[in-house]
Amino acid sequence: MKARLRRLTGNLVLVETELGQKCVVPESELCSLAERFGLDIEGVECRSPSKAGF
Repeated sequence: MKARLRRLTGNLVLVETELGQKCVVPESELCSLAERFGLDIEGVECRSPSKAGF
């Protein structure tokens, strides 16, 4: 599912999915959130464990 983000104060970001769901998370947790919920967050590159070559 596609999502986009907006920067808030400090290291917090607001993530909004294409269905209108919203959450606020620390920027450092964006990749964990994307992996857990299958999100494709616009402008965020996350390294997938399956692509790491292990």
